Amino acid sequence: MSLAFHKFHEGPIIRLRWTTQTDLQSRVAVGVGARQHLVECLAQLKVGKRVLLLYPSALAATWGEEIEKLLDQSDYQVSVLQMPDGEIGKSLECLSEIWDTLQLHCLDRTDTIVALGGGALTDLAGFAASTYLRGINLVLLPTTLLAQVDAAIGGKTGINLISGKNLAGTIYTPQAVIVDPAYLSTLPTRDFTSGLAEVIKYALLENTIAGASEYKIGPRRFFDILSESLPNINEEDSVEHIHPLLPGIITSCIKMKLATVAADLREANLRRCLNLGHTLGHALEKVSDYKLAHGEAVAIGLVFATRLAVKKNLIGEEALNRLTTLLEDVSLPLEIPGEYDKQAISQSMLHDKKRAGEKIKLILPKGEIGSVDYSYEIPTSEIAHCL
Repeated sequence: MSLAFHKFHEGPIIRLRWTTQTDLQSRVAVGVGARQHLVECLAQLKVGKRVLLLYPSALAATWGEEIEKLLDQSDYQVSVLQMPDGEIGKSLECLSEIWDTLQLHCLDRTDTIVALGGGALTDLAGFAASTYLRGINLVLLPTTLLAQVDAAIGGKTGINLISGKNLAGTIYTPQAVIVDPAYLSTLPTRDFTSGLAEVIKYALLENTIAGASEYKIGPRRFFDILSESLPNINEEDSVEHIHPLLPGIITSCIKMKLATVAADLREANLRRCLNLGHTLGHALEKVSDYKLAHGEAVAIGLVFATRLAVKKNLIGEEALNRLTTLLEDVSLPLEIPGEYDKQAISQSMLHDKKRAGEKIKLILPKGEIGSVDYSYEIPTSEIAHCL
């Protein structure tokens, strides 16, 4: 696979492009105002004129109408389907509704699903696009911080099953992802804070990713930058005045994600590191019936993994202290809420995709902040004790 970073055009928008093993190019445009280039992007992709636009009802009166108008003015035949917001939408029922709508409006393999929303919707849209007619075009416009830095990048798709999260899915590369930080100006505070957990996760992986991919570390470590800047980022900035550090932080995360995926598309090796904090995080989401936001659960998972690494003498206590301080500074939780049953959580962890027989692979910090061991195995019988 190959990876390239270069200017999208004159101005603040950066385009990142990577090529898969099947020579499918994926384009990622990042910058305030990038959403206005959707039609230009579709023209470059040379896709058909029929589009199914997906977005949650909460975005209908704002960003949804804006994108629908952009497409209508450019002679695209637009069908709109509003989907449930959040994890409840990642279901077989919603997937079937998308398939039926694609068939009803006669979209073929040259046509496109455009998905505007958070990570749950981009996961669902990707699964639908990858399976309808064995694959149609997909363009994503992630509107949450979590989706912009992680969920919408890298080609993972999925829906939830009764027994756990993301247990049915595919790996399917979108033709383009358009990341506009302006979307974050209308994001609820809790959702913005939740996304910061994934940003912090990347800071805990930077050395490992750089050592096994094309990603290059800058003059300052990402964790140090976040420790200084995150407590001062105002998530309530206006569309025109997004905090100047935010686009750069988002771009750094995307570069790490793309570099990781380019090195290991199907999670055979390096890509496993991106699951740091997620084994416990996904279990907490399920046990809480998704009352805990994804980032809140992942933040607790990051602390769990680092504490376990300290106990296993993989990393020093100072790293744990620095992590918990940063999480506290941005109002993310550190502990499993008392109302959730530890036994239920440990049982849910045993359904994790990374289980192999009587062992489960955990991603644990190792050596220093920024480095992890992504093949650390512990017996499933120890999970409850670790919690």
